[in-house]
Amino acid sequence: MVGETRSFAGQLLPFASGSYPTARTGRERLQLRFPAAALIIGWAFMESERDILRRERAALRQRYGDLFDVVASILFDADPIEINYETNTDEYEPEAGTILPRLNEASTVDDVARIVHEEFLHWFGADEADAVQKYQPVAARIWEAWQTFNRRQS
Repeated sequence: MVGETRSFAGQLLPFASGSYPTARTGRERLQLRFPAAALIIGWAFMESERDILRRERAALRQRYGDLFDVVASILFDADPIEINYETNTDEYEPEAGTILPRLNEASTVDDVARIVHEEFLHWFGADEADAVQKYQPVAARIWEAWQTFNRRQS
């Protein structure tokens, strides 16, 4: 006999009586076998913020290759917010992650400086971010790396 159940996401899933749809992980099996319980304790299934960031950074690294690490390194070396303690080399990865997708809108070094400044305003606020001129040296290095990346893609 064929029955059906709802997955955690609400999709209707058919299954043979006495068996359950195949699931790859224990979490998926629990969601399929006990959908109501999964809803009640849904918070336990929520992806952590750290996991989401890791997944997003992995996607950026796949899309941009070494450019992600180059931009993060440029920011770390310049250390515009003064948070470089020499051991926290991943400190500027979130900013690199929001700068990279916006570089397509840039056609000059000044555009890159504006983008970097806007992202630092977002991440650190106006008091910490300071003026856009502070980001000109960083922008020049990022622009050069961006141009190199684009030449390799062509």
